[in-house]
Amino acid sequence: MSNVIVCAVIIVASIFFYLEVLSYPEVSGLEKGTAHLWPKVVLILTFIFALITLIESTLKAKKGMISGKKSEEPINMKGLAACSLILFFFIFLIPYIGFLPAAVPSTILTVYALGEKKIMSNIIYSLSIVAFIYLSFGKILLVPLPRGVSIFREFSYLLY
Repeated sequence: MSNVIVCAVIIVASIFFYLEVLSYPEVSGLEKGTAHLWPKVVLILTFIFALITLIESTLKAKKGMISGKKSEEPINMKGLAACSLILFFFIFLIPYIGFLPAAVPSTILTVYALGEKKIMSNIIYSLSIVAFIYLSFGKILLVPLPRGVSIFREFSYLLY
């Protein structure tokens, strides 16, 4: 039931923010798109994934009512606390060591805390996520990522 409520809130918020993005002014001279292209893409994907999760949760809940089984899994409080702690350290470290050196171990630890125990798939999945973010923002959208200080800053100049 909690999944249904959370998904409904996310769907309503996605629609609200999508309508808000439509009010962004057009910027002339942008060859790759307008100022509202990226927020629209993110909000549409958020809406789609929340809708899919809502449908799955509703079907599981109905199936659970028919069979008499409780369909929701208990919340992993240790994993939630670990993810919160990892996020705190990531936010704290990023200005000092830069995006890439902070993101790689943070993502690996977060994926592990969320339940992926296979080391190689964890590393591959984490590196893929960080590479996607780096390529999307650093190379395609040309958004400057935090570089860090000292040797970390010099290292980041080798990459971007």
